[in-house]
Amino acid sequence: MAVFAVKLVHSLIFLSVSVSILHIFYAGITARGSGVTKVALALAWGESLVFASNRWNCPLRSLAEKLGAESGQVTDIFLPRWFADRIPWIFTPPLVIGTLALFWHHWHKGHSSPLIGSVPSSDTLAGVLVEQG
Repeated sequence: MAVFAVKLVHSLIFLSVSVSILHIFYAGITARGSGVTKVALALAWGESLVFASNRWNCPLRSLAEKLGAESGQVTDIFLPRWFADRIPWIFTPPLVIGTLALFWHHWHKGHSSPLIGSVPSSDTLAGVLVEQG
């Protein structure tokens, strides 16, 4: 049961990071970042840092082994093996492309940051209020 719980937690982490990477890719390609994009960047790059700092192994692997999993692979139950073994190769390109596109749009559009969305200045907001009044 404990191994199942570790695999479930890992699957939820995997799902959140996967959705984050897809969001980053979409936001970068379309230049439509938002506050959610900042959270997605933190999740995806944070997970990447954890993975890289553990010598390209999931840190939950050793926990699963300690709890009695045969191989320690926490992805065995919830993902096909062929897919689980290729996750870094599948998700790294859209993460890098999306991140680079976000930074490119940020620096080439007069610093109106797609990373955090566009926030109207007080002058713009005052002009809208005067026109409506």
